[in-house]
Amino acid sequence: MVHARHAVDVPLYRLPIQATLATFLLGPIVGIADRILELVIEQNQTRRDAYTGEEKRHSPGLQRRVAEAAAEIESAWALVQRSCDLLDEAMQHEPPMNVSARAQVRWNAAYANELCLRATTRLLGGAGSGAAHDSNPLQRLARDITTASRHNMLDFDTAVLLRGQDMLGVELSEVRT
Repeated sequence: MVHARHAVDVPLYRLPIQATLATFLLGPIVGIADRILELVIEQNQTRRDAYTGEEKRHSPGLQRRVAEAAAEIESAWALVQRSCDLLDEAMQHEPPMNVSARAQVRWNAAYANELCLRATTRLLGGAGSGAAHDSNPLQRLARDITTASRHNMLDFDTAVLLRGQDMLGVELSEVRT
Protein backbone atom coordinates (compact mmCIF):
# COMPACT_ATOMS: atom_id res chain seq x y z
CA MET A 1 0.00 0.00 0.00
CA VAL A 2 1.45 3.39 -1.01
CA HIS A 3 0.93 6.15 1.52
CA ALA A 4 -0.03 9.62 0.38
CA ARG A 5 3.11 11.09 1.92
CA HIS A 6 5.39 8.59 0.14
CA ALA A 7 5.95 9.02 -3.56
CA VAL A 8 7.53 5.57 -3.61
CA ASP A 9 6.82 2.80 -1.12
CA VAL A 10 10.39 1.68 -0.53
CA PRO A 11 11.50 0.63 2.97
CA LEU A 12 14.53 2.91 2.88
CA TYR A 13 12.23 5.92 2.63
CA ARG A 14 10.73 4.98 5.99
CA LEU A 15 13.93 5.86 7.82
CA PRO A 16 14.47 9.15 9.65
CA ILE A 17 17.06 11.27 7.87
CA GLN A 18 19.08 12.38 10.90
CA ALA A 19 19.59 8.93 12.42
CA THR A 20 20.23 7.41 9.01
CA LEU A 21 22.70 10.08 7.91
CA ALA A 22 24.58 9.84 11.21
CA THR A 23 25.00 6.10 10.64
CA PHE A 24 26.03 6.50 6.99
CA LEU A 25 28.74 8.96 7.99
CA LEU A 26 30.40 6.40 10.24
CA GLY A 27 31.52 4.04 7.49
CA PRO A 28 34.33 6.28 6.28
CA ILE A 29 35.22 7.44 9.79
CA VAL A 30 35.61 3.95 11.24
CA GLY A 31 37.38 2.88 8.05
CA ILE A 32 39.88 5.73 8.36
CA ALA A 33 40.53 4.93 12.02
CA ASP A 34 41.07 1.28 11.10
CA ARG A 35 43.52 2.28 8.35
CA ILE A 36 45.44 4.50 10.77
CA LEU A 37 45.75 1.51 13.11
CA GLU A 38 47.06 -0.66 10.25
CA LEU A 39 49.61 1.97 9.20
CA VAL A 40 50.86 2.57 12.74
CA ILE A 41 51.37 -1.16 13.17
CA GLU A 42 53.06 -1.42 9.77
CA GLN A 43 55.32 1.60 10.27
CA ASN A 44 56.43 0.43 13.69
CA GLN A 45 57.63 -2.96 12.48
CA THR A 46 60.97 -1.37 11.56
CA ARG A 47 60.94 1.95 13.44
CA ARG A 48 63.54 2.47 16.14
CA ASP A 49 63.50 4.75 19.17
CA ALA A 50 65.57 7.84 18.37
CA TYR A 51 67.30 7.82 21.76
CA THR A 52 67.70 4.17 22.73
CA GLY A 53 67.86 2.52 19.31
CA GLU A 54 65.39 -0.12 20.52
CA GLU A 55 62.68 -1.33 18.17
CA LYS A 56 59.52 0.68 18.83
CA ARG A 57 57.33 -2.41 18.49
CA HIS A 58 58.84 -3.65 21.77
CA SER A 59 57.76 -0.50 23.60
CA PRO A 60 55.10 -1.26 26.24
CA GLY A 61 53.67 2.21 25.67
CA LEU A 62 53.17 1.64 21.96
CA GLN A 63 51.80 -1.85 22.60
CA ARG A 64 49.20 -0.37 24.96
CA ARG A 65 48.32 2.37 22.48
CA VAL A 66 47.76 -0.15 19.69
CA ALA A 67 45.71 -2.52 21.88
CA GLU A 68 43.50 0.25 23.28
CA ALA A 69 42.97 1.86 19.89
CA ALA A 70 42.04 -1.51 18.39
CA ALA A 71 39.45 -2.03 21.13
CA GLU A 72 38.00 1.45 20.54
CA ILE A 73 37.72 0.85 16.80
CA GLU A 74 36.16 -2.59 17.33
CA SER A 75 33.66 -1.02 19.74
CA ALA A 76 32.85 1.67 17.17
CA TRP A 77 32.15 -1.03 14.57
CA ALA A 78 29.85 -2.81 17.04
CA LEU A 79 27.89 0.42 17.60
CA VAL A 80 27.57 0.89 13.84
CA GLN A 81 26.23 -2.65 13.52
CA ARG A 82 23.72 -2.05 16.32
CA SER A 83 22.51 1.09 14.57
CA CYS A 84 22.18 -0.78 11.28
CA ASP A 85 20.11 -3.43 13.07
CA LEU A 86 17.82 -0.74 14.50
CA LEU A 87 17.46 0.88 11.08
CA ASP A 88 16.80 -2.47 9.42
CA GLU A 89 14.08 -3.15 11.95
CA ALA A 90 12.56 0.29 11.37
CA MET A 91 12.26 -0.45 7.65
CA GLN A 92 9.96 -3.35 8.51
CA HIS A 93 7.40 -1.04 10.13
CA GLU A 94 5.38 1.97 9.16
CA PRO A 95 7.06 5.30 9.82
CA PRO A 96 7.91 7.12 11.90
CA MET A 97 10.69 5.20 13.63
CA ASN A 98 10.30 5.16 17.40
CA VAL A 99 11.78 8.36 18.88
CA SER A 100 13.74 6.39 21.49
CA ALA A 101 15.28 4.19 18.79
CA ARG A 102 16.24 7.31 16.82
CA ALA A 103 17.93 8.74 19.91
CA GLN A 104 19.78 5.44 20.35
CA VAL A 105 21.00 5.50 16.75
CA ARG A 106 22.17 9.11 17.08
CA TRP A 107 23.99 8.22 20.32
CA ASN A 108 25.60 5.15 18.75
CA ALA A 109 26.87 7.31 15.89
CA ALA A 110 28.20 10.10 18.08
CA TYR A 111 29.88 7.72 20.50
CA ALA A 112 31.38 5.57 17.72
CA ASN A 113 32.73 8.78 16.22
CA GLU A 114 34.18 9.74 19.60
CA LEU A 115 35.80 6.33 19.96
CA CYS A 116 37.43 6.68 16.54
CA LEU A 117 38.76 10.12 17.43
CA ARG A 118 40.17 8.79 20.71
CA ALA A 119 41.80 5.86 18.91
CA THR A 120 43.29 8.17 16.30
CA THR A 121 44.65 10.57 18.90
CA ARG A 122 46.12 7.66 20.86
CA LEU A 123 47.76 6.15 17.77
CA LEU A 124 49.12 9.40 16.38
CA GLY A 125 50.55 10.21 19.80
CA GLY A 126 52.74 7.14 19.50
CA ALA A 127 53.52 7.48 15.81
CA GLY A 128 56.30 10.02 16.24
CA SER A 129 56.86 13.34 14.52
CA GLY A 130 57.31 11.61 11.17
CA ALA A 131 53.54 11.12 11.09
CA ALA A 132 53.19 14.88 10.45
CA HIS A 133 55.27 14.80 7.26
CA ASP A 134 53.35 15.32 4.03
CA SER A 135 54.94 12.15 2.65
CA ASN A 136 53.43 10.04 5.44
CA PRO A 137 49.87 8.83 4.68
CA LEU A 138 49.06 9.18 8.40
CA GLN A 139 49.11 12.96 8.01
CA ARG A 140 46.36 12.94 5.36
CA LEU A 141 44.31 10.34 7.20
CA ALA A 142 44.51 12.34 10.44
CA ARG A 143 43.26 15.40 8.57
CA ASP A 144 40.49 13.41 6.89
CA ILE A 145 39.14 11.88 10.10
CA THR A 146 39.28 15.21 11.90
CA THR A 147 37.24 16.86 9.16
CA ALA A 148 34.76 14.01 8.69
CA SER A 149 34.12 13.66 12.41
CA ARG A 150 32.93 17.27 12.71
CA HIS A 151 29.68 16.74 10.81
CA ASN A 152 26.71 18.12 12.72
CA MET A 153 24.92 14.75 12.68
CA LEU A 154 27.73 13.37 14.83
CA ASP A 155 27.66 16.17 17.39
CA PHE A 156 28.48 14.54 20.70
CA ASP A 157 26.87 17.23 22.87
CA THR A 158 23.50 16.85 21.16
CA ALA A 159 23.57 13.06 21.10
CA VAL A 160 24.62 12.66 24.72
CA LEU A 161 21.77 14.89 25.85
CA LEU A 162 19.26 12.94 23.76
CA ARG A 163 20.55 9.67 25.18
CA GLY A 164 20.50 10.90 28.76
CA GLN A 165 17.04 12.39 28.39
CA ASP A 166 15.71 9.17 26.88
CA MET A 167 17.26 7.07 29.62
CA LEU A 168 15.72 9.30 32.29
CA GLY A 169 12.28 9.28 30.67
CA VAL A 170 12.33 12.90 29.50
CA GLU A 171 10.08 13.29 26.46
CA LEU A 172 12.18 13.68 23.33
CA SER A 173 11.41 16.13 20.59
CA GLU A 174 10.68 14.66 17.15
CA VAL A 175 12.70 17.50 15.60
CA ARG A 176 15.93 16.77 17.49
CA THR A 177 16.10 13.05 16.80
